[in-house]
Amino acid sequence: MTALVGMATKYAETLLAVTYRDVTPSGHYLGGAMYYIRNGLGARWAWLAGAYAIFTCVQAFGPSVQANTIADALHSQFDMPSWLTWVFLTASIFAVRIGGVRRLASVASAIVPIMVVFYMGACAVILIAHIAEIPKAFALVVDTAFTGTAATGGFAGAAVAAAIRYGVARGIFSNEAGMGTTAMAQSAARSDDTVRQAALAMLDPFLDTIVLCSVTGFVLILTGAWQSGGTGAPLVAAALDTSLPGFGGLIVTISVVLFGLSCCGAGALRRTRRGLSLW
Repeated sequence: MTALVGMATKYAETLLAVTYRDVTPSGHYLGGAMYYIRNGLGARWAWLAGAYAIFTCVQAFGPSVQANTIADALHSQFDMPSWLTWVFLTASIFAVRIGGVRRLASVASAIVPIMVVFYMGACAVILIAHIAEIPKAFALVVDTAFTGTAATGGFAGAAVAAAIRYGVARGIFSNEAGMGTTAMAQSAARSDDTVRQAALAMLDPFLDTIVLCSVTGFVLILTGAWQSGGTGAPLVAAALDTSLPGFGGLIVTISVVLFGLSCCGAGALRRTRRGLSLW
Protein backbone atom coordinates (compact mmCIF):
# COMPACT_ATOMS: atom_id res chain seq x y z
CA MET A 1 0.00 0.00 0.00
CA THR A 2 2.88 2.35 0.77
CA ALA A 3 4.37 1.65 -2.65
CA LEU A 4 1.08 2.34 -4.44
CA VAL A 5 0.75 5.71 -2.73
CA GLY A 6 4.46 6.28 -3.34
CA MET A 7 4.07 5.67 -7.07
CA ALA A 8 1.42 8.39 -7.28
CA THR A 9 3.53 10.75 -5.15
CA LYS A 10 6.66 10.08 -7.21
CA TYR A 11 4.72 10.80 -10.41
CA ALA A 12 3.43 14.12 -9.05
CA GLU A 13 6.73 15.41 -7.66
CA THR A 14 8.67 14.41 -10.79
CA LEU A 15 6.10 16.05 -13.07
CA LEU A 16 6.39 19.28 -11.07
CA ALA A 17 10.19 19.11 -10.85
CA VAL A 18 10.63 18.75 -14.62
CA THR A 19 7.97 21.36 -15.40
CA TYR A 20 9.27 24.09 -13.09
CA ARG A 21 13.02 23.49 -13.28
CA ASP A 22 15.60 26.18 -14.08
CA VAL A 23 18.30 26.06 -16.73
CA THR A 24 21.77 27.47 -16.07
CA PRO A 25 23.71 29.43 -18.74
CA SER A 26 25.85 26.31 -19.27
CA GLY A 27 22.74 24.28 -20.08
CA HIS A 28 22.44 22.29 -16.83
CA TYR A 29 19.01 21.69 -15.29
CA LEU A 30 18.29 22.58 -11.66
CA GLY A 31 15.10 21.34 -10.10
CA GLY A 32 13.41 19.84 -7.09
CA ALA A 33 10.87 20.76 -4.45
CA MET A 34 12.37 24.19 -3.77
CA TYR A 35 12.21 25.12 -7.44
CA TYR A 36 8.64 24.05 -8.12
CA ILE A 37 7.51 25.71 -4.89
CA ARG A 38 9.14 29.00 -5.91
CA ASN A 39 8.40 28.89 -9.63
CA GLY A 40 5.00 27.23 -9.37
CA LEU A 41 3.43 28.89 -6.34
CA GLY A 42 5.05 32.29 -6.80
CA ALA A 43 6.91 34.82 -4.68
CA ARG A 44 4.50 34.51 -1.72
CA TRP A 45 5.82 30.98 -1.07
CA ALA A 46 9.51 31.73 -1.68
CA TRP A 47 10.17 31.41 2.06
CA LEU A 48 8.98 27.78 1.99
CA ALA A 49 11.28 27.04 -0.94
CA GLY A 50 14.19 28.56 0.97
CA ALA A 51 13.33 26.58 4.10
CA TYR A 52 13.28 23.32 2.15
CA ALA A 53 16.66 24.18 0.57
CA ILE A 54 18.19 24.82 4.00
CA PHE A 55 16.79 21.57 5.42
CA THR A 56 18.17 19.53 2.52
CA CYS A 57 21.61 21.09 3.02
CA VAL A 58 21.53 20.17 6.71
CA GLN A 59 20.28 16.65 5.98
CA ALA A 60 22.99 16.12 3.36
CA PHE A 61 25.67 16.27 6.05
CA GLY A 62 24.25 13.28 7.89
CA PRO A 63 23.02 10.30 5.82
CA SER A 64 23.03 8.37 9.09
CA VAL A 65 20.53 5.66 8.13
CA GLN A 66 22.62 4.43 5.20
CA ALA A 67 25.86 4.71 7.18
CA ASN A 68 24.38 2.80 10.10
CA THR A 69 23.09 0.05 7.81
CA ILE A 70 26.53 -0.35 6.21
CA ALA A 71 28.26 -0.45 9.60
CA ASP A 72 25.73 -2.98 10.91
CA ALA A 73 26.18 -5.26 7.89
CA LEU A 74 30.00 -5.13 7.94
CA HIS A 75 30.15 -5.75 11.68
CA SER A 76 27.80 -8.73 11.43
CA GLN A 77 29.55 -10.34 8.44
CA PHE A 78 33.22 -9.46 9.01
CA ASP A 79 33.25 -8.22 12.62
CA MET A 80 34.51 -4.86 11.35
CA PRO A 81 34.54 -2.16 14.08
CA SER A 82 32.38 0.90 13.53
CA TRP A 83 35.33 3.31 13.52
CA LEU A 84 36.89 1.47 10.56
CA THR A 85 33.60 1.70 8.67
CA TRP A 86 33.58 5.43 9.41
CA VAL A 87 37.06 5.80 7.89
CA PHE A 88 36.02 3.80 4.82
CA LEU A 89 32.85 5.83 4.25
CA THR A 90 34.60 9.15 4.82
CA ALA A 91 37.32 8.36 2.30
CA SER A 92 34.84 6.98 -0.25
CA ILE A 93 32.44 9.92 -0.08
CA PHE A 94 35.36 12.36 -0.20
CA ALA A 95 36.48 10.69 -3.43
CA VAL A 96 32.94 11.09 -4.80
CA ARG A 97 32.87 14.78 -3.92
CA ILE A 98 36.21 15.29 -5.67
CA GLY A 99 35.16 13.39 -8.78
CA GLY A 100 31.52 14.46 -8.78
CA VAL A 101 28.34 12.51 -9.42
CA ARG A 102 29.51 11.36 -12.85
CA ARG A 103 32.35 9.32 -11.34
CA LEU A 104 29.93 7.65 -8.93
CA ALA A 105 27.38 7.07 -11.69
CA SER A 106 29.91 5.40 -13.97
CA VAL A 107 30.87 2.94 -11.24
CA ALA A 108 27.40 2.40 -9.79
CA SER A 109 25.78 1.87 -13.21
CA ALA A 110 28.16 -1.03 -13.81
CA ILE A 111 28.13 -2.64 -10.35
CA VAL A 112 24.66 -2.05 -8.87
CA PRO A 113 22.67 -3.89 -11.60
CA ILE A 114 24.93 -6.92 -11.13
CA MET A 115 24.29 -6.92 -7.38
CA VAL A 116 20.54 -6.64 -7.94
CA VAL A 117 20.67 -9.70 -10.18
CA PHE A 118 22.72 -11.64 -7.62
CA TYR A 119 20.42 -10.64 -4.74
CA MET A 120 17.21 -11.38 -6.63
CA GLY A 121 18.70 -14.65 -7.87
CA ALA A 122 19.54 -15.77 -4.34
CA CYS A 123 16.05 -14.83 -3.13
CA ALA A 124 14.48 -16.64 -6.09
CA VAL A 125 16.32 -19.84 -5.15
CA ILE A 126 14.88 -19.65 -1.64
CA LEU A 127 11.35 -18.86 -2.85
CA ILE A 128 11.41 -21.75 -5.32
CA ALA A 129 12.68 -24.12 -2.62
CA HIS A 130 9.73 -23.11 -0.38
CA ILE A 131 7.16 -22.49 -3.10
CA ALA A 132 4.54 -24.69 -1.43
CA GLU A 133 4.72 -22.57 1.74
CA ILE A 134 4.25 -19.17 0.05
CA PRO A 135 0.43 -19.12 0.50
CA LYS A 136 0.88 -19.78 4.24
CA ALA A 137 3.48 -17.01 4.45
CA PHE A 138 1.11 -14.55 2.79
CA ALA A 139 -1.67 -15.60 5.16
CA LEU A 140 0.68 -15.03 8.11
CA VAL A 141 1.40 -11.48 6.93
CA VAL A 142 -2.29 -10.58 6.69
CA ASP A 143 -3.33 -12.38 9.87
CA THR A 144 -0.64 -10.95 12.17
CA ALA A 145 -1.10 -7.44 10.80
CA PHE A 146 -4.66 -7.38 12.12
CA THR A 147 -4.64 -9.82 15.03
CA GLY A 148 -1.16 -9.30 16.44
CA THR A 149 1.44 -11.81 17.55
CA ALA A 150 3.86 -12.24 20.43
CA ALA A 151 6.92 -9.98 20.28
CA THR A 152 10.16 -11.85 19.55
CA GLY A 153 13.48 -10.14 20.19
CA GLY A 154 13.62 -7.00 18.06
CA PHE A 155 10.15 -7.65 16.62
CA ALA A 156 7.86 -4.94 17.98
CA GLY A 157 4.58 -6.82 17.65
CA ALA A 158 2.43 -6.92 14.51
CA ALA A 159 -0.56 -4.83 15.51
CA VAL A 160 -2.17 -2.64 12.86
CA ALA A 161 -0.43 0.50 14.16
CA ALA A 162 2.99 -1.20 14.18
CA ALA A 163 2.46 -2.64 10.72
CA ILE A 164 1.61 0.80 9.34
CA ARG A 165 4.39 2.55 11.28
CA TYR A 166 7.22 0.25 10.22
CA GLY A 167 5.79 -0.55 6.80
CA VAL A 168 5.57 3.10 5.80
CA ALA A 169 9.01 3.87 7.26
CA ARG A 170 10.71 1.00 5.42
CA GLY A 171 8.81 1.80 2.25
CA ILE A 172 9.82 5.46 2.20
CA PHE A 173 13.40 4.52 3.05
CA SER A 174 13.51 2.26 0.00
CA ASN A 175 12.10 4.70 -2.57
CA GLU A 176 12.17 8.25 -1.02
CA ALA A 177 8.74 8.98 -2.51
CA GLY A 178 7.37 12.28 -1.26
CA MET A 179 10.62 13.47 0.26
CA GLY A 180 11.49 15.67 -2.72
CA THR A 181 15.07 14.39 -2.97
CA THR A 182 14.72 12.09 -5.97
CA ALA A 183 12.85 14.84 -7.82
CA MET A 184 16.18 16.70 -7.90
CA ALA A 185 17.77 13.87 -9.86
CA GLN A 186 14.74 13.44 -12.12
CA SER A 187 14.77 17.14 -12.99
CA ALA A 188 18.28 16.75 -14.43
CA ALA A 189 17.00 14.47 -17.21
CA ARG A 190 17.56 15.70 -20.76
CA SER A 191 13.92 15.07 -21.61
CA ASP A 192 11.28 17.70 -22.28
CA ASP A 193 8.45 15.17 -22.07
CA THR A 194 7.33 15.76 -18.48
CA VAL A 195 4.66 13.06 -18.49
CA ARG A 196 7.03 10.40 -19.82
CA GLN A 197 9.69 11.30 -17.24
CA ALA A 198 7.12 11.20 -14.43
CA ALA A 199 5.85 7.82 -15.61
CA LEU A 200 9.42 6.46 -15.62
CA ALA A 201 9.90 7.74 -12.08
CA MET A 202 6.98 5.57 -10.95
CA LEU A 203 9.13 2.51 -11.57
CA ASP A 204 11.21 3.37 -8.48
CA PRO A 205 8.56 2.58 -5.84
CA PHE A 206 7.33 -0.40 -7.84
CA LEU A 207 10.72 -2.11 -8.17
CA ASP A 208 12.21 -1.02 -4.83
CA THR A 209 9.20 -1.49 -2.58
CA ILE A 210 6.66 -3.79 -4.21
CA VAL A 211 9.21 -6.18 -5.73
CA LEU A 212 12.42 -6.06 -3.66
CA CYS A 213 10.87 -5.41 -0.25
CA SER A 214 8.14 -8.02 -0.76
CA VAL A 215 10.64 -10.65 -1.90
CA THR A 216 12.83 -9.89 1.11
CA GLY A 217 9.85 -10.12 3.45
CA PHE A 218 8.82 -13.52 2.12
CA VAL A 219 12.40 -14.79 2.42
CA LEU A 220 12.44 -13.74 6.09
CA ILE A 221 9.19 -15.58 6.74
CA LEU A 222 9.90 -18.74 4.72
CA THR A 223 13.31 -19.27 6.34
CA GLY A 224 11.96 -18.55 9.82
CA ALA A 225 14.54 -15.80 10.31
CA TRP A 226 11.87 -13.28 11.35
CA GLN A 227 11.55 -15.15 14.66
CA SER A 228 15.27 -14.95 15.45
CA GLY A 229 15.07 -11.53 17.10
CA GLY A 230 17.48 -9.95 14.63
CA THR A 231 16.92 -6.68 12.77
CA GLY A 232 18.17 -4.84 9.72
CA ALA A 233 20.75 -6.12 7.26
CA PRO A 234 22.11 -8.87 9.59
CA LEU A 235 18.61 -10.36 9.75
CA VAL A 236 18.37 -10.54 5.95
CA ALA A 237 21.91 -11.94 5.75
CA ALA A 238 21.02 -14.64 8.28
CA ALA A 239 17.90 -15.53 6.27
CA LEU A 240 19.87 -16.03 3.06
CA ASP A 241 22.60 -17.92 4.89
CA THR A 242 19.98 -20.43 6.01
CA SER A 243 19.51 -21.70 2.46
CA LEU A 244 22.82 -20.52 0.97
CA PRO A 245 25.39 -21.07 3.74
CA GLY A 246 28.38 -18.75 3.56
CA PHE A 247 27.22 -17.29 0.26
CA GLY A 248 23.89 -15.66 1.01
CA GLY A 249 25.17 -13.43 3.80
CA LEU A 250 28.07 -12.25 1.65
CA ILE A 251 25.69 -11.22 -1.15
CA VAL A 252 23.60 -9.17 1.28
CA THR A 253 26.62 -7.47 2.84
CA ILE A 254 28.21 -6.50 -0.49
CA SER A 255 24.86 -5.30 -1.82
CA VAL A 256 24.21 -3.18 1.26
CA VAL A 257 27.66 -1.58 1.05
CA LEU A 258 27.31 -0.74 -2.66
CA PHE A 259 23.72 0.48 -2.44
CA GLY A 260 24.30 2.41 0.76
CA LEU A 261 27.52 3.99 -0.46
CA SER A 262 25.91 5.15 -3.71
CA CYS A 263 23.01 6.65 -1.72
CA CYS A 264 25.34 8.39 0.76
CA GLY A 265 27.64 9.79 -1.89
CA ALA A 266 25.20 10.79 -4.59
CA GLY A 267 22.48 11.89 -2.18
CA ALA A 268 24.73 14.12 -0.09
CA LEU A 269 26.36 15.68 -3.14
CA ARG A 270 23.09 16.20 -5.00
CA ARG A 271 21.21 17.69 -2.06
CA THR A 272 24.00 20.06 -1.06
CA ARG A 273 24.48 21.38 -4.59
CA ARG A 274 20.78 21.75 -5.35
CA GLY A 275 20.02 23.30 -1.97
CA LEU A 276 22.81 25.88 -2.25
CA SER A 277 22.05 26.59 -5.90
CA LEU A 278 18.68 28.11 -4.98
CA TRP A 279 20.50 30.99 -3.34
